[in-house]
Amino acid sequence: MFGASTLIVSPTVVAAAAAALTAAETPSPALLVLNKEQATLSIVDPAFKPVQPTGPGKTIFLMAGMVLFVALGLSFAVGLAMIDDRLYRRIDLDQLGVAVLAVIPAATARKPTPKRKPTQRARAQTKGGAP
Repeated sequence: MFGASTLIVSPTVVAAAAAALTAAETPSPALLVLNKEQATLSIVDPAFKPVQPTGPGKTIFLMAGMVLFVALGLSFAVGLAMIDDRLYRRIDLDQLGVAVLAVIPAATARKPTPKRKPTQRARAQTKGGAP
């Protein structure tokens, strides 16, 4: 029926708003232009940038997020460890009462063997010549 920007106001409201605007000592952030049939709102002063931020800071949100995700990660790791039913050591088999047939010893690190210089015969073979 009416457009999105149309607002129908009764004459008593128009008179009261006009009296309030004329009685105001400081300019309001918005000027209300009044007609008898409709009221239109227009911006007089632009918005200003706040001097100081309001609300909780970024630090609180970052700390809360870190605590939350560390707690979730630890609980996930503990939960996975609790449901893990694999056998890792001989003690795990002893607790089950299963006889151990053989044990594979732990691997030990070997010392690397030093590289040998190729002999004269090996050099001749790589060049394609006869010894």
